[in-house]
Amino acid sequence: MKNNLFLYLCLGTFIACASETKTQSEGEVTEAITLDNQEAPVQPDTDTGVVVEETYEGSGTLTETEEEPASQPDAVATPAEAKSVATTTEAKPAQPKASTTPKAAAKPAEPVQTKPAPVQANTVIMSIVPDMMKFDKEVFTVIAGQKVIIELENPDGMQHNMVISKPGTLKEVGAAADALARDPKGAQLNYVPQIPAVLFATKLLNPEEVVTLTFTAPSEPGDYTFVCTFPGHWRMMNGIMKVTK
Repeated sequence: MKNNLFLYLCLGTFIACASETKTQSEGEVTEAITLDNQEAPVQPDTDTGVVVEETYEGSGTLTETEEEPASQPDAVATPAEAKSVATTTEAKPAQPKASTTPKAAAKPAEPVQTKPAPVQANTVIMSIVPDMMKFDKEVFTVIAGQKVIIELENPDGMQHNMVISKPGTLKEVGAAADALARDPKGAQLNYVPQIPAVLFATKLLNPEEVVTLTFTAPSEPGDYTFVCTFPGHWRMMNGIMKVTK
């Protein structure tokens, strides 16, 4: 009986010592872990990028705290990507809108007006026969409506002119020329009668003088008279200008 009591006392003492030793040991372990946790730097998880903090509470329970990964900066576009984006976003030139205004109907082509062919000039060279009171031509021909150029030369020692009148008016023009001989202004008028029968006329030609008379031939065919109207000459110095089609 005494032996059993002794054993119980020894056992109780042993358990008490063991319990105290365990408590002391757990406190040292907790303190050691806490110190290690304060000194050791936090290492990120290289595989997941998640920072894991290991802390031990006083009871010795291990807890893991996960922190969200730090926000990563936006990826910087490479030069090739930037060029591609710039090409894609380049503004297209505005396309002209189709006009909705109806076009005016095309005007019919106007007929081409052809100009008449230029009229050829009919040149007549005439001269006064010296000391004969006559022209070197009694008849010459021109075309109706054609341009006529008469070059008249006076190699005679007297003054002469040339007057062209309507058909059949020789005597009428001659009588008007005789009247100018009595008119003080007759010489100023070159002795050319101022009557409707007269169509064209030259001035008075002095000896060795040449004059050019240009006109358009009458449109009516016929025998037109040419004459010198210097006083007293018309009866001998006359001829016919034939106008033909």
